Amino acid sequence: MYYFFIYWIGSVVASFICLAVERLPHQLKWREAPTPYLYIWYPPSFCDFCKVRLKWYTLIPFFGYFLSKGKCNSCHTAISIKYPLIEFAVGLLSVVLFIFYGNSHKFITLLCILYVLIFLTLIDIKEMWLPSVVTYPLFWGGLLCPDFCSDPLFRIYGAFFCFVVTYCSMQLVGFLKNEDVFAGGDIALATAAGAWLGLEQSLFFVIYFSLIFIVYALPFRFFKVIYVPMGPAISLGFFLCLL
Repeated sequence: MYYFFIYWIGSVVASFICLAVERLPHQLKWREAPTPYLYIWYPPSFCDFCKVRLKWYTLIPFFGYFLSKGKCNSCHTAISIKYPLIEFAVGLLSVVLFIFYGNSHKFITLLCILYVLIFLTLIDIKEMWLPSVVTYPLFWGGLLCPDFCSDPLFRIYGAFFCFVVTYCSMQLVGFLKNEDVFAGGDIALATAAGAWLGLEQSLFFVIYFSLIFIVYALPFRFFKVIYVPMGPAISLGFFLCLL
């Protein structure tokens, strides 16, 4: 029963994450031509194609996709399979964390960080953007939370170390390639990770996310994709160091 409850919480949060990924760029006017009056909380979910409001049962996390047969109830346009897959995966990851950490304070903290990192990963993949309204609170949370590094001074050192490494790395790459590769969102996320991990773990974090980024960026380079989002690599390296 506990497992189902945790899974359900995870899938509901994942559903909200998918909504936020679609709407936050419009709400914060990040897009060049944002849709007016489109907010995270309003209006209710609607079909992107025909703009008709979706029926309540289609919004049930994971199961709603199959109840609607993967189509809009009005215009019958296909709904992307990515939504139920994300909801299922996040629910499953939530259960896995509960199995390992139980009903503890660390479990709650890890769960919250997991949800934030999944949101940042998805929005960076879609928009090549890491919103400061999320990365900055994550940074301050790391400075104030002692769950993963008890020494507050080491948390400050960790944040500073990650900031310097990512900032200098981008400046060096930009200089060598003679192009602008500066990404403030990536630097902010890496700095936030350092604040949570502390100085000792930050070294491993930088190594982890660098290797992860190299591994998944290489195929993109093969297909001549110039800009590859770094947020997913930073998020994965960060979370691995928290476990």
